[in-house]
Amino acid sequence: MKIEKLNFSEKYINNFSAKISKGLEVLDSDDIFDLYINITSNSRNPSKVLLGNSSKEKLYGVEKLNLQNFSDVEKMMIMDIVNYLPDDILVKLDRATMHYSIEARAPFLDHNIFEFAWSLPLNFKLNNSENKVVLRRLLSKYLPNELIHKPKRGFSVPIGIWLRGPLKNWAEHQLNQKRLNDEGFFNPKVILNLWKEHLEERFNHEKLLWSILMFQSWLEVNR
Repeated sequence: MKIEKLNFSEKYINNFSAKISKGLEVLDSDDIFDLYINITSNSRNPSKVLLGNSSKEKLYGVEKLNLQNFSDVEKMMIMDIVNYLPDDILVKLDRATMHYSIEARAPFLDHNIFEFAWSLPLNFKLNNSENKVVLRRLLSKYLPNELIHKPKRGFSVPIGIWLRGPLKNWAEHQLNQKRLNDEGFFNPKVILNLWKEHLEERFNHEKLLWSILMFQSWLEVNR
């Protein structure tokens, strides 16, 4: 097996400890589908967080597809198409823009572009450590390389910092131990330990905590 030299640039060091932890969690994945779930899940052991939950997380829609003739990388792309795109980033885009009466478009999802992109060989999309190969090569004709190969930067909100700061009191109200015990959905001991680790900056649990807090907030209004 060829082992590439690690490049400790900003691209790789960003959230390095979280990436190492996530990498260790997925080493025992049973297959490519289990691997995908472990990578994308906010919790490696949801049964420890949710009381009475012993079910394995599912990839809805994927089980209906015949993916035998696809490579593992292509299978993961398909899982993104079936789950992540419609159930996460696209629905967020639609809700955010429609709330302000803005019409947004995702031009790369035009069916002609999508069909063409899918027909390309895999090395045109992912080549060693370079992704979006065709787009980067095309843009290199018009833009400097330092722009094309800059580290990816999302539009994430600093929830982890806010939970330790301006949202701390609200979060502690939602995660009150008596309330968690009375409601019976979550394991209070596990949840409060996650909260303590987050407050002490031992680990950034912002994604899992935010999901729990959103449920708790919804429950408070609708119970």
